[in-house]
Amino acid sequence: MKKVLCVCLAMLVLLCGAALAENFRCELPDGEWLGDTAPLREGDALLLAGGKALYRVSLADGSAEKLADMPDNVMHSVLRRDAEGQLTLTGIGYDADWNELLVTYTLNADNAWELTSRWDVREALDDENAGVGDLLVSDKAIYLTLRVEGKPQQLIYENLETSEVRQIGSFTDEEWSEVKLFLRGDTLCNPEGDYDKQMLTLHTFDPATGKVGKETYTSDAVPLWTADDLRYVNGRYYALMYDDNVRGLYSGETLETMTCIASPLTTMDSILLVTDDDVLLANGTLLMSSRIVSETSVTLVLSQTEAHNAADYMLQNGVTFRSVYDLTTADILNTKNSDVDILCITPFDTVSLKLLKTKGYFTDLSSSTILSKQVSRLYPGLQKGLTTDDGKIIGWYETVETYLPDAAMDVLEQNGMTFANTLLEMFQQITQLADEGVFADEGMAPLGYPGYSRLNMLNMSIERYLNEQQLLGNRITLNNAELQELLTYIVANVPEDEDAFPQNEDGYSLYEMDVSMPITTDCHMPMKVGESSPAAIPASVYVLVVNPYSQHKEEAIRYLEYCAQNVYDETQYRIFADMTEPLVNTYQEQRIAELAAQIASLETQEQTAEVAQQLTELRESKAEAEKYRNIIDVEDIAAWKQVAGNIVVPEENYFTADLKKLVERLSTGNLTVEAFTQEANRYFEMVYQERGE
Repeated sequence: MKKVLCVCLAMLVLLCGAALAENFRCELPDGEWLGDTAPLREGDALLLAGGKALYRVSLADGSAEKLADMPDNVMHSVLRRDAEGQLTLTGIGYDADWNELLVTYTLNADNAWELTSRWDVREALDDENAGVGDLLVSDKAIYLTLRVEGKPQQLIYENLETSEVRQIGSFTDEEWSEVKLFLRGDTLCNPEGDYDKQMLTLHTFDPATGKVGKETYTSDAVPLWTADDLRYVNGRYYALMYDDNVRGLYSGETLETMTCIASPLTTMDSILLVTDDDVLLANGTLLMSSRIVSETSVTLVLSQTEAHNAADYMLQNGVTFRSVYDLTTADILNTKNSDVDILCITPFDTVSLKLLKTKGYFTDLSSSTILSKQVSRLYPGLQKGLTTDDGKIIGWYETVETYLPDAAMDVLEQNGMTFANTLLEMFQQITQLADEGVFADEGMAPLGYPGYSRLNMLNMSIERYLNEQQLLGNRITLNNAELQELLTYIVANVPEDEDAFPQNEDGYSLYEMDVSMPITTDCHMPMKVGESSPAAIPASVYVLVVNPYSQHKEEAIRYLEYCAQNVYDETQYRIFADMTEPLVNTYQEQRIAELAAQIASLETQEQTAEVAQQLTELRESKAEAEKYRNIIDVEDIAAWKQVAGNIVVPEENYFTADLKKLVERLSTGNLTVEAFTQEANRYFEMVYQERGE
């Protein structure tokens, strides 16, 4: 342990030096991630360990040069130069059983990492449950906190001047601390916020006296208890904190007098480096000066959601974001609140898409060439969700989730059955298999979610029927012969108590009704209410709408245009009808190229038995990789196009609490199917009359 700690550097995140370039920014390659990393400042450059590679980042122009690949499975990577000037990397690694190790690597002349030491952290406390909490180094000492299940964190300390290693003892009140260690002079501090008491506690260790202490701070003006990144540099504190759900960078000579110097920040931001007159923030793969945030011209306020790629958008457009959750859509519209710029309409919102369209509670986006083009690319059901009857565009989708059914096809085929086309057919299959004892023998549930009970099946069937009617554009009525037959069968054959069948405790069921399926040839059409019904695929959507009372309409529209043009790859295939080319797996493509190069090299060598064996293995590996070259193949796209035309966006929640009460009475036998139908029809007529329809 002592040998490892002597070469261990941890969390060296605050270094002073020359100022950053004005409006400094740097973006690491796609697929990279920073995580909890510690850079090493060398002149006007920063050595930075990402999840995949080691980079030299110029603080003058923001360029990032890759120096080496990173070792596998090393987290919390920290960098230092050893006594000989060699670059070392220390972090948390794992053994074959995923126990945490403290590992140190040295970068050799070939720019490859060599493992120089490893230490099982459980040895320090002789406890099988011990794990690394945090690491930190100063010029004089190295600190390591260890997590122990059910106990406060334990502090291990090494004095670098005397090489003395000591186990200090408990260093938190809780088992886990969410905030990093930091140094205030020579004093080690471990922050711990208490939301209930609105108090910040600093657990301290003074290496001069060897004593552990505790300091508590409260402030009416500074939300100290929300701090999730705290540092002390050149006599000033720096912290990331939340004030009324708005995250900001704070600074001050004392904790109680800190003020906000950059806001709003996104939830991913962390303090990476403090210079003489700036703070370098990290956000995913982006590094940026805090001055970029403090000098932005517009802040867009979003209701009930977070901004998509907020940091990237801010760097491109000089716009920041903040979110509010204490105002409903109805509150904002009824009070004509101009402070909120973008509304997020959810499936659970009291303001439905239908009401939004009917009342005109939106900013028409049809004049936007970008949004008009992107909406026209959508599958018809998704287009309909975003447009009014007279062609106005109400917004753009933040998320679109579609759910399809799946089944244990082996069980169906063993019993001479195929995937059910209708809900009635599915229930009949379940009844037959139950009578034959299949569920009891297999320990299989009839359905995964929802559980197979009379009430659940009635709810599911009626909700499916309502979605079908919305897809058809029909006025809602339950006077449908196929629906009547289905409800009658459920009441007569599905048990009231779902415990009548094995439950889906091990994830083993005959049918799964709502699976978030990838774009694949294995997808099944949803079961219909009846043979004459359309197979509706309900889409669960969150819609971004520009508040008609917003003070920043133009900026809000530009943000929605950005969202429409920056849809995730796999989501594009789910929502756009014009996708034809396969989605390539770049990792597999790179691997195929590497294997091909190895094969070509071996083919030029003398064909010994050993070389022949290597060629056989490489060709087999290449053939296997070829199978996974594409994430989505053209066959997958074709299969999805067969079902995606049936997507429907429920613009209104017709399955209200009042209707659910009627279904409960039907389930318990207090209403016949005929009486239920009459009561439900009266309910829908009342709804239409209230709307004047």
